[in-house]
Parts: sequence; C-alpha cells; structure tokens
Amino acid sequence: MMTMSVIQQRTAAAGLLQGPDVGAVEILDFDTLEQVEAVAEQGGPSFADLLAGKQTANLRLASLDQYMHFERKLELRHPRRVGAILRRVFRRSMELHGVSDEADGGQTRSA
Repeated sequence: MMTMSVIQQRTAAAGLLQGPDVGAVEILDFDTLEQVEAVAEQGGPSFADLLAGKQTANLRLASLDQYMHFERKLELRHPRRVGAILRRVFRRSMELHGVSDEADGGQTRSA
C-alpha cells in the first residue's frame, strides 16, 4: 500500500505538479467526496478551503477525512441525497427479511 506521503514525494521527485500555485496531491475516495459534500450542505468550509487549510495543518499528511474530523472538528456524514437512498434500501432490506419498522426503533423513518 502506498501512503500519501510517498505519493507526494514521488510526484515532487518527478517534477510533477510543482509551482507556487499548486497544492500537494490528494487522493480521495467517493466516501470522502460525499463527506465534503455533506459538510458544504451544513454550511461548512468549501472543498477548496478544506484543501487549502490542509496544506499547512498539523494533520497535513493524514487523509482528508481524518483532517476534517480530528483537526477541523467537522461532523462527517453522508449528504442528504445519499441518506435518502440508504434509508430506502435499508427499509426494503428489512421488508425482505421480514423485520418490521418497529424493530429499528423508528430510525429509518426520520429525515
């Protein structure tokens, strides 16, 4: 497994993505992108602000989601559009397995 610091070192050694207006390389998965979307929905910092802030942060070598959670103290969650889909899938799965809505304490009915 290649770490973020190794990717950044190799990118710099190859002379790629260098310059005063270029930030460090970040590798993101879809979960992290969804968390960034949810933060924006909640009125939090923009994606650009998060990336810029991470460049000089104590956790600059950590993943973006770790930086957002531990250093920025942001609540990480799914965006609303994903939450609605997950609730529908969960309800259908419960139905298929013969479990009533009451078994989950009404958790799938909220929001």
